[in-house]
Amino acid sequence: MTRAKKDTIELVAVLTLLQEHVTREEKIFERMSEQIGALAEDVKSLLSSRAFLHGAWFALGIIGAAMLAAVGIVVQYVRGH
Repeated sequence: MTRAKKDTIELVAVLTLLQEHVTREEKIFERMSEQIGALAEDVKSLLSSRAFLHGAWFALGIIGAAMLAAVGIVVQYVRGH
């Protein structure tokens, strides 16, 4: 067998392996795209729900009250010293 023929056979083997790899990667990409699409729909649904908005405003209220309390404590501490 000539050197050129061996090189051609090796090149065909490499190209076959590369095509198999690309095919697997394409399938993985398609599955991930489907999952991301489903996740986006779930997040969209969550953000549009009234319960989520109510909970978010409630949490922001608690955080705001805690920050006001902390500022009040710091002001009292500074005034005392």
